Amino acid sequence: MGSGFELFGGGVTVTGSLTSPTNPQMYDLWVKANVSISKKVARKSDEGIIDTQLLLRIVDPDNLYKESYELILVDNDSIEVSSSYIVSAKYRKGSEWAYYPVYYWDGTKWVLITLEKFQVYACSSRERVRVTLDANGVEIFRRTAIIGQYDVEYSVAVDPKGGVYIGDNRTVKKYCSWQYNLPDDSYVRDVAVDKQGYVYAARDLNKAITKISPSGSYVAGQTFPAVVKKLAVNSEQAAVMGTDAPDNKVYKTQNGFTIAWTFTEHTDAVNGVAFDQQGYVYTASADKTAKKITPDGSKVWSFQAAGALKAIALDLNANVYVAGDSDLKKVGPNGGTKTNYTRFAPGLYHNISLDQFDNIYHSTDRLIQKLNNSGELIWKYTGLTQSIDRMAVDPGPSGAFPYLW
Repeated sequence: MGSGFELFGGGVTVTGSLTSPTNPQMYDLWVKANVSISKKVARKSDEGIIDTQLLLRIVDPDNLYKESYELILVDNDSIEVSSSYIVSAKYRKGSEWAYYPVYYWDGTKWVLITLEKFQVYACSSRERVRVTLDANGVEIFRRTAIIGQYDVEYSVAVDPKGGVYIGDNRTVKKYCSWQYNLPDDSYVRDVAVDKQGYVYAARDLNKAITKISPSGSYVAGQTFPAVVKKLAVNSEQAAVMGTDAPDNKVYKTQNGFTIAWTFTEHTDAVNGVAFDQQGYVYTASADKTAKKITPDGSKVWSFQAAGALKAIALDLNANVYVAGDSDLKKVGPNGGTKTNYTRFAPGLYHNISLDQFDNIYHSTDRLIQKLNNSGELIWKYTGLTQSIDRMAVDPGPSGAFPYLW
């Protein structure tokens, strides 16, 4: 392996394959993927990175794997080792990165390395409950509203520092920080937070959006012809809103709440909206279509789904994920279907999010499920008995990766 010292004594073998490696040695690593990888890993501090082939990150705060290193395998056997906070494996196939689970051999069996620390949040207004799940789908917190009080929670968002924002039927709150009192009993259908910490709340009865400062004070407001069902914001403080029937429009605002453009090509309620890094807008509608829209408001493509669409999200490679009455699909950057996920769960409400490993978080009426990008079930949460209005995935170091950050 050249000069430098070896990691884990004699080093470990990293194997990439769909089937488990034979005759493994202690602490050998298995990347479960349809890729051909077989390398002896040791540290080489005297060679630079040429062209990354596999990036494997491991951290071990619970002493499961005995070490804490980041191993970067590159062409010509060049290897670099450094500290990391994330557990993942990603492999470049053409122009895209794919993310895979990593196992280590403990002497008797292959053990999945799962050290993700982010959380998942969900609100059920009908059950008057908000729950927090850990990265393994285990409920770690439950908050129940008292019958007769006006704090039934409808919406939730999380910022990159772990700040949790809640919208109920009288207030918008930054959990354990501040509370903004709405001027009327107009419940908050959706809430979003931008890079600068400004909060946007879509209020139902008065068809308004309220912008709130990072400290919890009123900044601006705007009313729309119909209820805003979903909103998204980006790093430039631009916001995009999708409205309910009969308006069926997408509005983009910037510079406060100046309307930059209105998109009118949907024929039913716009239930999902999202931004990408370049400012393109993606929409999901009850008219059974998803659309990509340019930053100046022109249609790029339209995807035809089998049923009404309720939610939309993006991954790091600009693939689009839609969920709805009859669909849980991955759509390519050019608008063509790439994957039909068979673990579809029907329901009136849908939310969808991706993490940095391209795992899929999908909520429907009473269910939250985490799938890998191939559609295999990782975990399922069934602790609620009524419909889930909104779900958010913590965008921590290994959590959700919204382009707005």
